[in-house]
Amino acid sequence: MLTEQQKIDFVKAVAVWNRPSLEWADCVDENKGYDFAKLCEVENVAATRDTLADFLSGAARTAKRHEQQRTPAGVLHIFHEVQARKGARRGTAFVMDFVEARAAFFNVEV
Repeated sequence: MLTEQQKIDFVKAVAVWNRPSLEWADCVDENKGYDFAKLCEVENVAATRDTLADFLSGAARTAKRHEQQRTPAGVLHIFHEVQARKGARRGTAFVMDFVEARAAFFNVEV
């Protein structure tokens, strides 16, 4: 569903959001000393057929805050303090639309 490049672009988008001082171009070269995949690793990216509208009507309803960040790969949607199911810990959900599929990652707050 998602290509390897789409997963890498999603991880970069999350990294740039997480560390605003990090530039997109710096994510390309791991030899510059950036551990840009710290928050989200490529193998943790989930592909989903849920539409962005599904996320906006579902996650946005339970999220305390929703923000968007434009990146060279597309718009990263960040849903803060989302509860995946009743009684579960809240966390941050990241979603990016790649037309045929969405990349998603859920980071549970400790």
